[in-house]
Amino acid sequence: MNVASDFVACSVEELKALLDGGSLTVFSVARPITADRPVERSGALAIFTFASPAFAAPSNGIETPIFAANPVTASSVGTPGFARARKADGTVIGDFSAGPGDREIKFSEVSFSQGAPVAIKAFTFKPEGGWPERPNPDALVSTEWLAAHFTDPDVRILDCTWHHASTNLDGRTQYRGRHLPGSVHFDIDHIADKSNPLPHMLPSAADFAKKVGLLGVGNGGRVVVYDRMCGGSAAARAWWMFRAFGCDKVALLDGGYGKWVQEKLPTDMAMVRPELRTFVATVNPALVRSLDEMRNNLATGEAQVIDARGPAKFDGSQQDVFPFRKLGHIPNAINVPWGDLIDPESGAFVGAEALAARFAAAGIDLQRPIVTTCASGITSCVVALALYLLGHRDAAVYDGSWAEWGLAEDTPAVAA
Repeated sequence: MNVASDFVACSVEELKALLDGGSLTVFSVARPITADRPVERSGALAIFTFASPAFAAPSNGIETPIFAANPVTASSVGTPGFARARKADGTVIGDFSAGPGDREIKFSEVSFSQGAPVAIKAFTFKPEGGWPERPNPDALVSTEWLAAHFTDPDVRILDCTWHHASTNLDGRTQYRGRHLPGSVHFDIDHIADKSNPLPHMLPSAADFAKKVGLLGVGNGGRVVVYDRMCGGSAAARAWWMFRAFGCDKVALLDGGYGKWVQEKLPTDMAMVRPELRTFVATVNPALVRSLDEMRNNLATGEAQVIDARGPAKFDGSQQDVFPFRKLGHIPNAINVPWGDLIDPESGAFVGAEALAARFAAAGIDLQRPIVTTCASGITSCVVALALYLLGHRDAAVYDGSWAEWGLAEDTPAVAA
């Protein structure tokens, strides 16, 4: 095996020339290379993951037959931002890293013959000026930004913490205990269609406008939402609700209350009495899907359906917390658990490259329409927000989700 001993630094232009000239093959995370899979060319500018029995990479001291180089975290080998490639005899081929500090990717070209690697050439790629930001970074604010702006008169902060009754937790009680300074509590069970027996369904535009106006939200300012579970309970839903009613100046606090407290930023116990403001709601129907529209999509296949629940609920081996007649998932739905999009240490969204890799691995085409679903329209909004960060601004949410689909008598389901 011919292995280059040194990494070769190359610029964006040099990398593009290598790609265009065919002398560098770039592999996709969605199609790892193994002895039984062909090498595939991708237009991406980095190797995400590839594998071969001839290699082993250390994962917290444990050798595994995986060779990985991920643009943000080498999650496949268990050590964020780092992977070390070895030949089967233990010889180190090279180190592959991508850390948030230097934003540098080290990766390699691999040639295969009859399924066996025959040559490796290593490169270092660091775009001039750094990596591009997310296409739509306005959907998130950092703890640093909010710490500097939470007293701004045009910033309204909403604590959207919600818990299912089965948890014996209560979002409003947690808000009263401690919250971000100046924040008010946004309750998805209160700002909902009370005439619908399904949980926290979207209210009418008039009702939404009235209730958020009472929380001090008008059309002119900027809304920041947060919760105590990385957006999954239920700040991301609040973000989606504002967008569904015509407000795009809304952002989620990346990392939420947990990251804020971890960084020892100020919290408060004082009750906030917001000034009444006028909010005019304009419905954006493109962001919402109904039961009938989801039934129709079964026939047309026009939109990809992403289910944000965990694998056990998706395959029907675990019961949901809402009433149901059936278990499993909507036919042809693709499982992308919302937690896979969150960094477990910080509680913030993983970087854009890692988000793109996760959707690519699931076979999601970001150029096609997408509808997200979950148990009751909460964590599906985390996935919709992640898609928004990648430039897919019009991902819709099935509002009723499994609480509706799983309870209906005439809806098909797929279970393991």
